[in-house]
Amino acid sequence: MSRKNNRRPKKAARTSLFPNPTQNPEFKTGNDVLQLAYESFPRAVVNSIANAVEEGEADEKIEDIIHSSFMAIHGAEYTELRAEAEITAARKTELQTDVANTLAERRATQDWKPSSADNNELGESERTEVAPRRWVLADKFEVAVLLPALVAVTATSILVTQGNLVASGVAIFVENPLLSWAVSGIAPGFSIGIKSMASQFETDHGKKLFGRALMAAMVISGLTWLCLFSKMYHGLGGGVEIFADEKAAWMDQAFVIAQLLTEILVAAVIFLRLDTIARRYAPECWMRNEKYDALDTRLKSERAELAEAASAHAAKSGLLSQLDAALEVQIAVGLSAAAEFRARFAR
Repeated sequence: MSRKNNRRPKKAARTSLFPNPTQNPEFKTGNDVLQLAYESFPRAVVNSIANAVEEGEADEKIEDIIHSSFMAIHGAEYTELRAEAEITAARKTELQTDVANTLAERRATQDWKPSSADNNELGESERTEVAPRRWVLADKFEVAVLLPALVAVTATSILVTQGNLVASGVAIFVENPLLSWAVSGIAPGFSIGIKSMASQFETDHGKKLFGRALMAAMVISGLTWLCLFSKMYHGLGGGVEIFADEKAAWMDQAFVIAQLLTEILVAAVIFLRLDTIARRYAPECWMRNEKYDALDTRLKSERAELAEAASAHAAKSGLLSQLDAALEVQIAVGLSAAAEFRARFAR
């Protein structure tokens, strides 16, 4: 047997209880935090295992030692990350509340608001609504006179129309008075329709011409009504006669026509005048609501801040989770190594 063959065989290399992750592909995770956590596994665990009497006591010591060792290495970073994660979480919650409140306030605010006629030449920031209490005194007085007059004329036109329908002797109106009242509503509706025709003119000049024509028609109709009324009902005039001939049959029809037409035109003129006064102050155009735009801008800013805070919180929480995972890895590896050590020691 050669000298080479007489050599004593070499002892097998002792397996390390805590293998180097750079030599064991099982632990090459590619995560620097976990790799550092495994590489920094404390060797003092061996002494703890060797001196331990009971398995439970050994495991507790292993966990305590690993935790203390881990915090000695990463404690400052861990504490800072936890504090930053709590701060970013609180900021995120605060911004979520702000966004919800601003969104609710914006939903309750009109994005467009009415603007009165005297604001048309002003800038958007200078426009204001004119409340009725701020109207000119002359306009207030005129409205106070015209409104009761409008009610009186409208009521008269309805009553006259209804009375003529019933007096006509038509069975349907005699048997059903409610129908005659319903038909009488055409008179004030006609007045409103005539007044509404003014809105079809695009220029102020056209609207003024329409108003003048309407007033002229009202005057002519009123004069006609006066003549017919004085001819047919001249009780206070005694024997004074305006016309030489006797009352003709056509006068009855003409009088009814003049009566209704005058009432309708008078009501239309009053409607038109009230509309003209109201348009001096009442909203007739729309503009952006500055409050809504301010809320919209604030909401966009708060949402941007919320997204930034959420991103920062996610980043801090992610790093904190990595450190927590690294600590769990160290504890798991330590307990596994202790179990392996006890198994070999028992043999």
